[in-house]
Parts: sequence; C-alpha cells; structure tokens
Amino acid sequence: MNRFKTFAGMLLSASLFMTTGSAWSQAYPSKPIRAIVGYAAGGPVDVAMRAVGNDISTRLGQPIVLDNKPGATGMIAFDMLRESPPDGYTVSPFATVTIVASILAGKAVPNPASAFVPLGYIYEAGIAFSANPASPHMANVHTLKDLVAAARANPGKIFFSSAGAGSSGHLVGSLLAYNNGVELIHVGHKGIAPATVDLMAGRIAFIMGSVVGDQQMVQEGKLRILATTAAARTDKYPNAPTMIESGFPDLVTTTWGGLIAPAGTPKAIADRLSAELKIAMEKQDVRRVVLTMSEPRSSTAEEFQQRYLKDYDSFAKVIKAANIKVE
Repeated sequence: MNRFKTFAGMLLSASLFMTTGSAWSQAYPSKPIRAIVGYAAGGPVDVAMRAVGNDISTRLGQPIVLDNKPGATGMIAFDMLRESPPDGYTVSPFATVTIVASILAGKAVPNPASAFVPLGYIYEAGIAFSANPASPHMANVHTLKDLVAAARANPGKIFFSSAGAGSSGHLVGSLLAYNNGVELIHVGHKGIAPATVDLMAGRIAFIMGSVVGDQQMVQEGKLRILATTAAARTDKYPNAPTMIESGFPDLVTTTWGGLIAPAGTPKAIADRLSAELKIAMEKQDVRRVVLTMSEPRSSTAEEFQQRYLKDYDSFAKVIKAANIKVE
C-alpha cells in the first residue's frame, strides 16, 4: 500500500512538473523583448533587424523593441548583451564587423563557442566598393585597378570609410592597400548611415559596405559600385564584377549578420526564437526589406555558429599577417 502511494505520488509530481514546464514554455514571452542594436539607426543592420523584429513580433504576441547603442563597431552592444539576464528577453544582431573590431582592439572573446547563444543568420553578402565619382581623384575610377592606380598617383589623399574602425570593410580596404603597396586612409564612423553623408558630400572617396539608398544613387549616376567581394555576382549589383573578375582573388570574402542571445538562455526559448527567425527570413516581404541593404539569408542556429567560429580564427590570422591596426 505504501509503495503504491509512493508510486502514485511520484506520478503526480511528474505530472505537475510537466504541466508547470509546459505552462512556463507557453507563457513565453510575457513581456516585450529588447533587441540591442550596435549600429546607427537607418544602417543595414538596423533596417534588417526592424523587418525581422516586426515579423517575429506578430507570432510571439509581444513587440521586439530596438535599442540602438552604436559605437566601437558593435562591441558596446555586444558587451551589453553578455551582461543581460539569459531569460530570453534580450537579443542582439551580431555581425562580422564586431569580430574584426574585437580582435583589433585586443578584446577577442576567449571562447567564442560559449560567449553567446546563436539563433541564426539574417544576411550574408559580399562587401561593395561604393565610390562617389564626384569625390577628389575619383572621376576616372571605374574599377578596382583604377582605384589602386589613383591611390598610387595620389599617396595619402584618398580616404574611405566603412561601418566603423575595425569593421570587416575596414579590414578589406586595408588589405587592398597593403597587398598592392598603396595608401588608403580609413575614416571611422559609427555606422554606414553617417559614413554615407560624408561620401555623398565628397569628403571621402568610397565606402566599404552597403550604402544607404545606394541602388537609387547608382541608377542616378551619383554612385559607382566598383566591385563586390563575394565569389559570385550579386543580384543587388548584377553589373558589379567580383574580386576574381577584377583581378584581386585574394580579397574574396563575405560579411554576415545574425541574431544572438546571452549565454545561458534556456534551450527551449533559444530554439523558439531560432525557429521564428528562420520563418521570418523565408518570408518574401522580410527578404525584400533586407535586400535593400544586403543579401537575406535563412539558416539554422548551428550553421550560423559554424561560420562565426571559422571567422574568429581566419580574421585573427589575416590581421596579424597584414599588421592591420585601428587608427
């Protein structure tokens, strides 16, 4: 009899635990989710995150509220995310630029595999060399070889920008100069949006990255896409040659962005967010918005993790070999 009561009690306890766990899972989210964006409002990552957040919010029943914290090429937001409670109510878009910046600043994550919880890709694309033909020394620059020739003829006089000092765009621009023995001076901005202002004002010659409103400006002749760094031509710039076509095969690379949560976030919540992100990235209306800034990409959390772990290693080797430093 006692054994029967004990067994019955165990079944009741297990039932209560399963019911409580199920209720806890169904209750998430019970309040708004904060998305810490480490880049300026209006830039590619911000625009993409707004589209993704709005779509996911409709299914979660809670808003995803963007909190822009630009600076240090995404590292300020990354540090804030890592200090946030791992309860599923804080996420952040994480991009290639933050890896590069952390390595250049000597603040690379000791163990990137456990630094945060990956949720999945948002975009992946080549980096565009976007030039203003009205900027000094750029009138006759139509290709990357023209750009190198202009830099050789005007040492110390050609300025470029990117998403920020230490970004992947900064890295590729510096590698172009290093590998060809010329000088290209990087000007740091807190994102592509403010850099675009200087580009169109003629204060810098070109930008490494997706310029805000660039497709319209290309059509109007105000902007030239000299090349992109992906292995194949992109749908966004079908007339822009690749690095291989341009004669610079050593600069083939892509930049990416995805969504992450703090380390320790419960697996059930991380899996839910990852699944919702994948749904969002397969929707045409979301993809159309992301495509205005970059190339939309859908993936699993595991695919995203494999990529950033690979890049932590490869970027560190390139930066050391080329002796690239933050200004």
